[in-house]
Amino acid sequence: MNKHLIDIYLFLMFILAKIQIMYNNYIGRHLKIINNCFNTKFEEKIEYIYVKDGEEIVRNNNSNFVIEDKYDFVIKKEKCEKDNKYYGQLSDNICDVLGVKKRIDSKFMSVTLIHDNTEYAINIDEPINFNMEGNVVLDYAFIKWYMNVSHGININKSDTYELKVMDNNINIHSLTQLSYIELKKEKYEITHNSSDTDNSE
Repeated sequence: MNKHLIDIYLFLMFILAKIQIMYNNYIGRHLKIINNCFNTKFEEKIEYIYVKDGEEIVRNNNSNFVIEDKYDFVIKKEKCEKDNKYYGQLSDNICDVLGVKKRIDSKFMSVTLIHDNTEYAINIDEPINFNMEGNVVLDYAFIKWYMNVSHGININKSDTYELKVMDNNINIHSLTQLSYIELKKEKYEITHNSSDTDNSE
């Protein structure tokens, strides 16, 4: 009697194992694909992009994700459904981009990088609009990432380049890899060599 019960038990376990394998191979795989399709739409709305030495090392949509590696800065890329645009908050610390920064009007008509006697357009309005109050743009880390992603050009610390920035009032500024611009609500602030500043309306 016990032998028959053991045989029935083993037969049922064999059938359940086969059902599990079939589910994993056919139904489970398709459910995962369907689930990923729906999740992709959600993930597009907000994304955290960690950048180190011009490379995007991690992309994640979870603000609680802890990255062990050091990074130069993080971009909080968020889609605004109303105007169908992506906006980007920048910081060297993930905690600084978790809050909401105000969007501001673009302060610049054009930004051009001159490197090895070649000119490259730098667009901080598209495809990610970085015109957010408090953002620091056009510093070396940002330019290294932007040139790598947008132009496939690797900028090194030893390289020299010049940025020609024309603002909406037709003022032209010249920046180097030791300069950066901090965007404020009504104006922007240019910093050279981490000490000299140039305030502009």
